Amino acid sequence: MKLRTLAIALLAAAACRGSSSNNPDGNNNNPDGVVNPDDVTIYDIQDPSNKVQVGATVTVRGVVVTAIDNFGDKTGNIWVEEPGGGAYSGVEVFNAGATQVAALAVGDLVDITGAEKAEFALSTDTSGRTTTELEPPNGGMMTVTKVGTGTVPDPVTVDPLAIAQLDANAQDAEWEKTEGVLIKVNAVGVISSTKQIAGANPDPTFQSFVVTGPLTVESSFAAFPTTGSPAVGPQFGDCEMSITGIGDYFFQWNLLPRATAEISTGGSGCPVSETGDAACGDGKDNDGNGHADCGDYSCDLSVASCVKGATVNDVDTSAANAPVGGAVNVDGVFVVAVDSANKNLWVADALAAATDHGVYVFRGTGTSTTTLDAGVLPGAKVNVDLAAVSPFHGLMELAKIPGAQSASPAISVVAAPAGQPTALSTTLATLADTTMIAHYAGSLVTLSNVKVTATSGTGTKTIYTISDGTKTMEMGVQINDPKPVVGTTCYKTLTGIATLDTSPNPSVPMILPLTGGALPGGTCN
Repeated sequence: MKLRTLAIALLAAAACRGSSSNNPDGNNNNPDGVVNPDDVTIYDIQDPSNKVQVGATVTVRGVVVTAIDNFGDKTGNIWVEEPGGGAYSGVEVFNAGATQVAALAVGDLVDITGAEKAEFALSTDTSGRTTTELEPPNGGMMTVTKVGTGTVPDPVTVDPLAIAQLDANAQDAEWEKTEGVLIKVNAVGVISSTKQIAGANPDPTFQSFVVTGPLTVESSFAAFPTTGSPAVGPQFGDCEMSITGIGDYFFQWNLLPRATAEISTGGSGCPVSETGDAACGDGKDNDGNGHADCGDYSCDLSVASCVKGATVNDVDTSAANAPVGGAVNVDGVFVVAVDSANKNLWVADALAAATDHGVYVFRGTGTSTTTLDAGVLPGAKVNVDLAAVSPFHGLMELAKIPGAQSASPAISVVAAPAGQPTALSTTLATLADTTMIAHYAGSLVTLSNVKVTATSGTGTKTIYTISDGTKTMEMGVQINDPKPVVGTTCYKTLTGIATLDTSPNPSVPMILPLTGGALPGGTCN
């Protein structure tokens, strides 16, 4: 499954009736008020008062096919809409017969008989929101039959910026009107760049980016327009002239363009990031990115009071003054290690390592990321300013504030090394425990009597497996390469940074040895 016009324009069209309405009073109800399951409209099915109960078997007639999913790994679902269009006029038809779907084209009029109304959500979605679908009843059959050719309703123009400035419940109510409906948004800014949608076996064609609203655009039906080499799709800061597609919900409100050309790039007049005391203190989400005032990174970059002072421990534990997504200054901390490219580093609250007191500071890896100043050495005291508190594959880190220039995070030396970091002794079994690694991640640790038992990869991507005779975990070479011999090398002590290898799914515990941190000659099983 992949206050302007405010959808209120959106949704005046809800009064229009589709061809599946044939009762004189237009309400598709019997005199006793009970819905006639043989003749309901999509409006009835999507009605927020639950006019048609979940689990009811229904028939809708003369509705128009607006989209057919023939793209990517998972295909076969269709979307239909009442010819009159408007609010609550569309719905997804899930798991229709493949032969029936193959005979259809967008614009066909269909009757759908024997369908069951369902509300779908994964158990991990705790929002209470669901996606309304028509699907075959358990043990029964749903039939989709072409009965003619019609005209796809014009897309309803929706103003995502206006919706973003409503309270949360009102936002949901407005977006709910668009679920399954062909809609169009104009002059929307890209607030999160194109990325692969993850999963155990991710479909490389399934991508997303986020625009004003926030509204997530997904490539469920067609590839995105691409830019650059290699082609990467819409990027943070782009302004899209318009995007047309099917409104949808799955963990968040989505927009599914039916063709690449339905994303019209190179627009103008997109919402401008809020900056300065006035915009950052008016209580509004002025740019519709889902964050208002000091909750918005653009305010963090322009209003000093928006950036909170924090400790590494605050970041590790997502304390109130260092929440996920917040911007912080973490001052007076100690450099524990610097990566081999001299661009990224690990810092701690004290020279002596402790759980929940170490964190990775990610500045970037590309050519646009400058190397660290010469004084940024292990043991030096530094300030880490204008940093975003960011979760990465289950670990907290300090990273660049989106939209900031290279000065984020800014690293400044407060004092030269007066001592060296000391490691926290622990066991391989503790680090290999996925419920414990988050407490040690980013900290300097020492393991004893561990043996190298396997290897994979080459160069800086070499991964070793180490064992204490009972448990195993990974050892990387991102800081230095100790060049062990598989099956022979036994370390008396192994000192490095505890972290996660994020390349597998799910991520697994790893230690990154320091230069000189691997002392051979131990006793290993």
